[in-house]
Order: sequence, then structure tokens, then C-alpha cells
Amino acid sequence: MTASSNQPATTELSPARRWAGLAAVVLALLTVGLDLMVLNVALPTLAGDLQADTSQLQWIVNAYTVVFASLMLPAGGFGDRYGRRRI
Repeated sequence: MTASSNQPATTELSPARRWAGLAAVVLALLTVGLDLMVLNVALPTLAGDLQADTSQLQWIVNAYTVVFASLMLPAGGFGDRYGRRRI
């Protein structure tokens, strides 16, 4: 056995790819934060239109967040399977 066969293959990312990955994560988090902020701004209008109390508004926010989070996993899987440009 040679010494090189015992070594695990390491794939070192270039600094540009690391920064690009960090930028993608930051952009995704900003998008999610902006999306939830828009929902919170719309809550008074929703409360007036639906005549909802505080408990019902909490359910609206929780339901929106759960659905949004549950759709992110399949969206990532579809992006991996079919390619991000086609999705």
C-alpha cells in the first residue's frame, strides 16, 4: 500500500468559491428575513380584513413560516436534481 492511497481525497475550495458560497447564504437569509418582514407589515391589514385577534394572527404567521420552510427542502432537491437554471 502506498502512502497516498491512505490519504483521503480533499477538495480544497478556492477563496473565490468560498466567498461566493457565503454570498449565496447571506442573500438567502436576507430574502427570508425580508419575506417575513413583509408578512409582519401586512398583519394589521390582515387583522382588519379577517377580523382576527392576536392568537389568530400568530397562527397565520406560524402557518406561513411552516409552509415556507417545508417547501424549501423539496425546492433544494429539485434544484440539485434538475439544475438551478431549469428550476
